[in-house]
Amino acid sequence: MTQTLWQRGVVLAGAGVLGVGASLAAVLPAQAACSWTISTPVKSSGNAVTTGTTSGCGASSGWETQLYVWNGASWQLLNYSSFSGNRSRSTSHGCSGTASHTFKGAIYNAATGASKTSTTTLACGV
Repeated sequence: MTQTLWQRGVVLAGAGVLGVGASLAAVLPAQAACSWTISTPVKSSGNAVTTGTTSGCGASSGWETQLYVWNGASWQLLNYSSFSGNRSRSTSHGCSGTASHTFKGAIYNAATGASKTSTTTLACGV
């Protein structure tokens, strides 16, 4: 469960090139009405949580909401949730201890390579 977006099928430049808060989006010409969003990770009930949402995508399948943490060298996949069609799907992972951590939420479609990301730093111990 330590795959990155690269290993799951999307080519992302390293954080050193795009920066920790970088975002990447792909355009699907065949599904111009299809849109997808990812929420900025938030702390909720001791977890870091992010939500991916699709709209106008019909019965398209292969969507994932993914949650990563920056480990100082690369993005580590913490959790993901697969879904299809037009819906919202959240995924989460424990956010505890006294340190702050940089989390990245991502929505990704395995069939098309479409993706978006949103990154933030959360104070897990507060």
